Amino acid sequence: MESKLKKIIYLVISLLIALLLNNTLIFKQETQIDYSIPPQSAGYIESFIYVDGNWTETASTYDWCYGDGSWSTPFIIENVSIDASTSPTGSGILIENSQNAYFIIRNCTITNAIGASGYLNYAGGIKLINCANGVIYDITIIGICLNISRADCS
Repeated sequence: MESKLKKIIYLVISLLIALLLNNTLIFKQETQIDYSIPPQSAGYIESFIYVDGNWTETASTYDWCYGDGSWSTPFIIENVSIDASTSPTGSGILIENSQNAYFIIRNCTITNAIGASGYLNYAGGIKLINCANGVIYDITIIGICLNISRADCS
């Protein structure tokens, strides 16, 4: 009987050790992601996007932005992959002074934003300053402390 109990204890300990090792290996695999190449949301790759109340200029310059800023046809930024490691603002997308235009940011991927504190104290994947009438959805942000930050927004 004592021999049978020892076998059961040995089996349980062996299973626990195997499970712990397995979880450790899986965790190590998941943390070894290469963020140097951003996954593509679609066909556009940028290092950062900066809009300072100049939506019309942005929409006329870039294919990934379109619309007229009205409620029924807002400016739309979509299908952009951003590797923000070289962004001068520390953010992947920075939008400022957009109180009157309606806008949507969707289906974008942002990686490597450094979150530098030098630009109005906080940066992140997406930073909004003095903005209203914006909608953000279907965004993937990888490897960033602050995903979306805002200041003076309504």
